[in-house]
Amino acid sequence: MSEQLHQIALDLPARPVRFDAATYIVTDANRNAYDTALAWLRSDDAAIAISGGSGSGKTHLGYVLAERAGGKVLTNPGDLNVASVNEPVLIVDNLPGELTGRELLAGLNSAMTKGKRLALFGVGEPANWAGGLRDLETRLAAMPHAEIGQPDEELLRLVMLKRFRDRQIAIEPRVIDYAAPRIARTFAAARIFVERVDRLALESKRPVTIALARKTVEALSDDQQPV
Repeated sequence: MSEQLHQIALDLPARPVRFDAATYIVTDANRNAYDTALAWLRSDDAAIAISGGSGSGKTHLGYVLAERAGGKVLTNPGDLNVASVNEPVLIVDNLPGELTGRELLAGLNSAMTKGKRLALFGVGEPANWAGGLRDLETRLAAMPHAEIGQPDEELLRLVMLKRFRDRQIAIEPRVIDYAAPRIARTFAAARIFVERVDRLALESKRPVTIALARKTVEALSDDQQPV
């Protein structure tokens, strides 16, 4: 009896994700947030708030700002109280994190007292980061604010192409042309499509083809794609 052999798909590391200006992709979905953030760097405003859904590219934009301003990205909002941070611009990601409204307000006051400019990045409306603390809600509402939208199809194609390149996979454009209009228009769906079709290609010892893309898209549809 013959048995069909499958290659075991190993979780080998892809190239490290590059969060720099050279790899940041700007389309209509994120152009307003990008332009607003760069305008803030040229302004005298002490702080700005950038919001967006999970996986919308907030972190990448934060690193772009840090690169342009000689700033530092704080992936843990609680680090606002770290006295050893010397950079003049602080990008605070993943708000509100585990901080209460009072803790966040104290962190903002501490950083601003030291002369820091702050770019605050988080999910949802900035007012929600205040945890019901009215003073902080007022402070956040007074900041310039821009929201990163979910990707349009153009951005989705470019994101998938970048993720294939990060995995060192040479991909035919028609594979992306097939998948882009058929998966959910979210960054999460693009990420999961690339991960799953890559795994399927390894298991079947085949390159990433239209047939494998179709199979992956159908499986994502059955799973009710993440948003």
